[in-house]
Amino acid sequence: MKVLIKRGTLKDLKIIQELNQKLCEKENKDYDSTIVKNYPYTKIGKEYFKNRIKTGFSAIAFFNGKAVGYIVGD
Repeated sequence: MKVLIKRGTLKDLKIIQELNQKLCEKENKDYDSTIVKNYPYTKIGKEYFKNRIKTGFSAIAFFNGKAVGYIVGD
């Protein structure tokens, strides 16, 4: 088992969007139906993640080469 955590770059936007999509779907289904399931692919969502990557902090966790988690913030 190999875990790698790397700083996110704009090249990783798609990975972050895919992981957030899964989170939004789960949250919408199980906890809060007002959460927009496709948020990471909306104009606002995409800009949010791009800005966090460019001016904030982002990291992606990989397990055996597969992206399994991320974090973004200011």
